[in-house]
Parts: sequence; structure tokens; C-alpha cells
Amino acid sequence: MNERMALAERQLDRMQSFFPRIDAKITAVAAWLSVEIAVAGLNTKLSDLRAAYVWVPFVVFLITTGWSGSCVWRCLFPDRKGGQGSLIYFGSIANRTEGSFQSDFKAASDGQLLDDVLGQVWRNAEIVCDKYIAVQSSIRWATVSLLSLIVTLVATSILHGALPSFPGG
Repeated sequence: MNERMALAERQLDRMQSFFPRIDAKITAVAAWLSVEIAVAGLNTKLSDLRAAYVWVPFVVFLITTGWSGSCVWRCLFPDRKGGQGSLIYFGSIANRTEGSFQSDFKAASDGQLLDDVLGQVWRNAEIVCDKYIAVQSSIRWATVSLLSLIVTLVATSILHGALPSFPGG
């Protein structure tokens, strides 16, 4: 049983090692979107939106940036459901008192603890998969928003007869 528990704990650690990698990617996407929004804000005036060749790509930019941002949100705040009665899952532990957690943990058999760790491995795999799908989707939508921003910047440059401005530049 000890070998199985050690293997299960290693698998749980391995699964949890994905979280920082995915979170680093989604943080980069959030920064990317922030820069896009700043550039759009610096270069697009309300009066520019009278021209269809400006407002169409600008609306596409707003929609795709918003959708990408919602994917960022889903990645940063995944569904926390599951783990009812778990002695491993943080959400379930937090719903107990300190004393009841300690007594329940001490009373659990090795088999029950192994099942609980394996359940946590499975749930973390679900969360990692959801976060990965959200970051992948966010990157795709951010790419489309970047393309629409470039078209918007070209259109406003033509309209103003000047090159776009960039933050800090």
C-alpha cells in the first residue's frame, strides 16, 4: 500500500506541476491583451468610428479581445466543484473545522486515503485540462484580436495621415 500511495502522491505532484506553466502562459496573454487595449485606446477616437473601414475591424477587435479575456478569466478561476468529503481537496478541507479534519484524517484507513489522493489526481487532471483549453482558446482569440487591431491601426493611420502611437513611445 505504501508503494501505491507514494506513486499516487508523485502523480498528484506531477499533475500539480502543470498549474504554474499554464498560469504563466495565461499571465502573458493577459499582458498581451492589456497592451492591445492601450494601443487601441491611444489610436482610436470616437470620430474615427464614422468610417466603416475603421469601425468594422475595431468591433472585431472588441469582440475578440472580450472573448479572449473571458477565456483568461476561465483559466484563472476554474470550476472548484468536486471533492465532497475529501481529506485532500482544499475546498473540502476548508469546509471542516480544524478538529474534525484532524480526527477524520486520523480515522481514515490507508485505502481510503489512497482513494482520496487518486480522486484528487483525477480532479486536478480535469482542472488542468480545462485550464489548458482556456489558455489555448485565449491565445487563438488574442491572435485574431491582434490582427483586427493591426487593421484598425492601418485604417486610423490612413484616416489621420500619421503613424500609430504606442504606450511609452
